[in-house]
Order: sequence, then structure tokens, then C-alpha cells
Amino acid sequence: MSTDLKSAANGRIRNPSAPSAAIADVAAEGRYPTPPSITSSELLNRRDVCAYFGGINPSTLYRGIKAGRFPRPVRIGGSSRWLRQECEAVLRGLIDGRGR
Repeated sequence: MSTDLKSAANGRIRNPSAPSAAIADVAAEGRYPTPPSITSSELLNRRDVCAYFGGINPSTLYRGIKAGRFPRPVRIGGSSRWLRQECEAVLRGLIDGRGR
């Protein structure tokens, strides 16, 4: 036991919880994926999503999410937000599919 303490004091034993130089190099090179930059104007709350889809009831929205007709929300903290691009794509699909 005292030998282990001496080795640690002399710096021969690395701290396994300390990040290695290889990990720091990878992070510095930017090889980790970066999240897409999304502004707050691209995130819609439930009221805005319901209005966007024609003033639907929130219950209708959640039934549509469960059935796969509407996009699923992104959970941020304790709230749900929808990506505007996904809502636009769903609305385009509804418009394109109306003539069938």
C-alpha cells in the first residue's frame, strides 16, 4: 500500500479520471460533431403550432403526433418546442396530398 502511495506521489500513476491528451487533441481538431445552430424564431411553442395548422385544438395536435401526422416536439428544459422547418414540411405534405 505504501508503494502505491509513493508511486502516486512520484507521478508514475496517472489519474484515470483525468482527460487524456488524445481526447483533448480530438476536441481541438473539431472532430466531435457540433449541434446545428437553431435560433429561437425557428422554435414554436404549442400555441403557435396549433395556430400554424389552422387553429387546431391541442388535443388534436397530440393525437396527430401519436398517429404520425404531425411532427414530434423537442423537449427543452421542462417545455416542448417544435421545429418550424418540420411543421412547414408537414404542411407542404398535406397540401401536396390533398388532390389524391
